[in-house]
Amino acid sequence: MKVYMVIEKNDGGSGGWGQYVSLCGIYTNEHEAYERKQELDKTIDEEGYLIEKDKEFIKNARYMYDVITVEVNKDIDELLGGYAE
Repeated sequence: MKVYMVIEKNDGGSGGWGQYVSLCGIYTNEHEAYERKQELDKTIDEEGYLIEKDKEFIKNARYMYDVITVEVNKDIDELLGGYAE
């Protein structure tokens, strides 16, 4: 069985020096995962910046959303990203 993880990557406004990775959902249905990604994609412009900023946003952070397919009950080696200076 496969699950589909929707993840968010944002650079935290670091100018390429680091990256945050967040899990936005886990789905058993691939179509539902891609629907969620499309919803999230609507919140950013073509350059990856949030269209509507709320009090939680990081100034000048660029966002990207992705769907990662994962096989259940198996070891995986999937790099999601992270932060480095």
